[in-house]
Amino acid sequence: MIIRKSFLISLILLLGSSCMRAMNSQKQETLNKQLFAAVSGKKELSGKVAMLLVQGANPDAKKFDPPLNKALTHENQKDTPLHVAIRNGYLMSAQLLLEENAQINVQNMYGSTSLHEAIWLPVQLALRAIQLLDNYGADFDAEDEDGNTPLSLAKKQKNFAVVKKLIQLGAIK
Repeated sequence: MIIRKSFLISLILLLGSSCMRAMNSQKQETLNKQLFAAVSGKKELSGKVAMLLVQGANPDAKKFDPPLNKALTHENQKDTPLHVAIRNGYLMSAQLLLEENAQINVQNMYGSTSLHEAIWLPVQLALRAIQLLDNYGADFDAEDEDGNTPLSLAKKQKNFAVVKKLIQLGAIK
């Protein structure tokens, strides 16, 4: 009888911890989805980003939900919240992610880092984004799948202010 009770108690504890892990996993997934929504909207929601990070959203979550019979979009190309925040010019949100130790040099499925994304912003916003990313250790010579570095992209765009800034900060390629 004692063996059965201890077995039953062990079983209950085991099942309970499995259920908690499943609930935590679902909560984590929900928080991550909300984080992507917060950095993907039409306006910056840095307060929402901060709240989600405090609640446990993963600043390095990758989004990859390929839609059936549709072309890949930024929403499913293995972007992190940092990629999306930078692409949208949401620098306050990007800084919050970086303060939560978001990995700055993560590449999406095309090899682009958040610094590659910054190059496409309007000039003044791009310059601020580049400085922010430099402050957190961005790799200025990371290559995307086509061999483009942020510097080579800026040169192709003839964006001389961005080229100058990248060189000042140590970009070589």
